[in-house]
Amino acid sequence: MKRFSVHFLPIALIAIAASHANAAVSIVSNSLAGGKKVVSSGASDLPAGSVVRVGFITDPLGNDAILRGGNFAALNAIFTPLGTENSTAGSGTGAFVIGTPTAGNWASTINGVENSYVPVGTQLYLWVLNNSVPANATEWGLYADPLWKMPDGTLVANQISITTSSIDSAAEVFRGSNNGATLGTMPVPEPSTAILLVGASSLFFARRRRA
Repeated sequence: MKRFSVHFLPIALIAIAASHANAAVSIVSNSLAGGKKVVSSGASDLPAGSVVRVGFITDPLGNDAILRGGNFAALNAIFTPLGTENSTAGSGTGAFVIGTPTAGNWASTINGVENSYVPVGTQLYLWVLNNSVPANATEWGLYADPLWKMPDGTLVANQISITTSSIDSAAEVFRGSNNGATLGTMPVPEPSTAILLVGASSLFFARRRRA
């Protein structure tokens, strides 16, 4: 019997490791239940259909300026959303949208996010935009509570709650504002404006070189 147990121990360990790698987690996010509504810079409710993204950042420490800036393309390139928006296996299904279930709020769940896709302990971020098409947003807010870490799906507590009530300090707001009772979004340059700013900057440096 001892030989039998020892012989199959590696197989058992492989099976455990495989189940751990593919363990599924549910992500619940809402601005209700005592949470803080996210409002525009003018303190009005965000339009119904506006996108609320939960995801993770590639190298957040090295990209701090991008997290706090207003360049959609740059932030989108390092932000990996979870749920239906992301078609990659293991990224989960479901989405968060402003107006569900009430105006200016959201409450829903992304199911089936696997630890093989998002490792245990990965910091999660909440990116709230004021448009149903993220690239067309003119304002957004980016928030992260240090406790929003990807849990271990093999444990009983295989669910994490991303609630706006958790944001209670300026350090947890990368772009936007914490107004106490609400969280606020911040205007970002429209694509045409951003292009003009880049062009003006390039022209300025070109003239300096000539001088």
